[in-house]
Amino acid sequence: GKLDEAETTAQNLLKEFPNDLTCLNILGVVLDGKGQTEEAIKIYQKALQINENSPETHFNLGLVYQNLQSYQKAVESYQKAIELKPDYHEAIGAMGTALQAQGELDEAIEHYKKALTIQPDARNHYNLAVGLRNKGALDESIEQYEKSLSFNEQNPEALTSLGDALWHKGKTEEGLEKLNKAVEIDP
Repeated sequence: GKLDEAETTAQNLLKEFPNDLTCLNILGVVLDGKGQTEEAIKIYQKALQINENSPETHFNLGLVYQNLQSYQKAVESYQKAIELKPDYHEAIGAMGTALQAQGELDEAIEHYKKALTIQPDARNHYNLAVGLRNKGALDESIEQYEKSLSFNEQNPEALTSLGDALWHKGKTEEGLEKLNKAVEIDP
């Protein structure tokens, strides 16, 4: 489908422009999307040989490592992306998820908060909510789930998590309402 078409287009462009970082990054994203992670890693490594100062390439490589659950390699890639582009909120937030996966909850929460000061978005509010929930800060997590939903009130994952948190807070009716809405959206 669309990924195959994107791969063909990127490959054709790379024949004409073999050192084009944008094409290499697009090809890496496509390959990762198709589950061809080892090929994606090779493409990103090639891109970094051409320009080791590409924050986007380091970020994309971090995403592949994170998907492979190679969290330390993901953290290293995100760190490099952030060194090169200190306001790279996507990399800061993604580093938070990698840190959280390694059990570094406090550090993860700090990364989510930092990303949110640069650019508020649904993902980092959601991830912050999860981190706070894991620390036992139920009220704060509910607030962050609600902020996440303010960006997309139809997100079944955030609705489910909010419903569960409300349920545990003793707000069973409100929690059940959110859980039912999540099931309506994604049965």
